[in-house]
Amino acid sequence: MSFFEKLQRIVHSASQEWSKPESFAKGEAFEKYLIDYTFPKKDYELVYRTSSFIENKSNYASASKLPDFLFKCRKTGKSFYVEAKFRNGYYWKDNKLEWTYPSQLARYKEVDLRDAPVFIALGIGDKGSSPDYLFLIPLNKVNYCGLYESTLTKYEFFLDRPVFSTYLWKLRVG
Repeated sequence: MSFFEKLQRIVHSASQEWSKPESFAKGEAFEKYLIDYTFPKKDYELVYRTSSFIENKSNYASASKLPDFLFKCRKTGKSFYVEAKFRNGYYWKDNKLEWTYPSQLARYKEVDLRDAPVFIALGIGDKGSSPDYLFLIPLNKVNYCGLYESTLTKYEFFLDRPVFSTYLWKLRVG
């Protein structure tokens, strides 16, 4: 590959990164936060990850309709999905935090029943890389696209700490 071709690739990649909507950039930063802190490599094997905004923009993969991650606990061998959502104050409507839309909720419910448990990792704040709040919510406890604060508080989790898989399974049952 010539120098000119390499330069063209760099310019193209930078252009795509700059044109990415801010909400997607924050979401991707939050996904990285989850992998680094909440579901670290030492405890969880990352089995699957949906395609990025840029990858889907050029060639949408139908697997991107799955939750963002499929993890396998290194200690127990149990697998589960995590759907990462990052929100700021603009998503509050009628005293509820809108975390998804109906067709996506239905798709995730199907995955939860058919394939493996699904958990919603919901970050709230200004920066995806450093959320102010983190909630880990089992999908089997959610039936609506909006979540009241009283529901969220039941599932608040520690920032910058790994989650034990036993904690996740207790959430699903409790």
